[in-house]
Amino acid sequence: MTDTAPNALHATHQVLVVDDNDVTREMLRACLADDHQVLQAADGEQALALARTHRLDAIVLDVMLPGLDGYAVCRALKADPATADVPVLFVSVKVTLEERLQGYAAGGDDYVTKPFDLAELHSKVARLVGWRQRAVELGEQVDELMNAALATADMMGEAGVVLEFQRRLSGCFAPTECAQALFDALAAYGLDGCVRLRMKAGPLSLNALGPCTALEESILDHVQTRLGPSIQTLGRHASFHYDTVLLLVRDLPDEAAARALHMESPERCGRLRDSVALLVEGLVARVRSLEAEAEVNRLSAANRLVTLTRQALLDINQQHVAQRDQLAEVFARLRADLEESFIHLGLTQQQEDHLSEMLRRHLGAATGIFERSGQVNEHMERLIGKLRQGTAAA
Repeated sequence: MTDTAPNALHATHQVLVVDDNDVTREMLRACLADDHQVLQAADGEQALALARTHRLDAIVLDVMLPGLDGYAVCRALKADPATADVPVLFVSVKVTLEERLQGYAAGGDDYVTKPFDLAELHSKVARLVGWRQRAVELGEQVDELMNAALATADMMGEAGVVLEFQRRLSGCFAPTECAQALFDALAAYGLDGCVRLRMKAGPLSLNALGPCTALEESILDHVQTRLGPSIQTLGRHASFHYDTVLLLVRDLPDEAAARALHMESPERCGRLRDSVALLVEGLVARVRSLEAEAEVNRLSAANRLVTLTRQALLDINQQHVAQRDQLAEVFARLRADLEESFIHLGLTQQQEDHLSEMLRRHLGAATGIFERSGQVNEHMERLIGKLRQGTAAA
């Protein structure tokens, strides 16, 4: 039964009055109806039923009830989490200390004796209702603080994943190692996807298990050609396209889409998108670094090759000069020996001149061969110079 007095229609607090005496119950109702919505029950069972179906701010409970007495009703209320916080004001003709202690043990919050003073009763109910409202407000504040603390803990954990990923990236020296570090970070968020690294040597498309499937490749191809912002929502999924890295993450819409899809924790989806964007930016920087290191190593190898080639040509040129000098010396000794033998051979002057001219001609031909070798060396030197200019420009 609920009070329907005009003032009660504007009251916001509900008070349950429990008494088996109709006159007493009506007296209690009249006392409280101006400030509260008053519900009435004539026994313990009815009182428990109303308490379970209404949001009560206080209960005025007679101790002497048929069936379940007031103490049993109070114990049942306190045992139920839904009604355990509702304050209970006992009303009884018993005024002994033992009776009051029994009410306290049952979970009661206050005690008034019959016959009761209406002003005192009204004051005590108002105090209990106020206490109830403050407890509710405090509980709501505690819930808000707990939610904020949990959200902060979540954010700290999410930030920790980013920091651990950055630390791990510094020890990755191959694109596949970088991709695996990314997938491990996504797994820490409970996410999965596929990535494409656009390297100078060619694109590398991977998922957490290895090379991308044909379907994943086709999706990445499509996403790569899309215009728009770096982060895009694709239904329930998200794409992150930053320079050399293209990442597709499953089940990560933006916050608005998450709400429209009735997903749990839309706010977390928004935070995770920001965290994944940081992961991708870190991966882009590491891929660029690896590409730059590879280019430096390539140029260093080319410079070393040019240096070795130049040194080899210098060695060859020195050998050619030494061999030319040795050949000239051999021909000089041959000519001297030949001219000395002319005395004993009995040759005419014409024959001697012919042999000398033939020797001189062959010496010139041999020397010419060495001179042409020197031209080859000069050509190689010019080539080395061009190689040096090319590596310096790169």
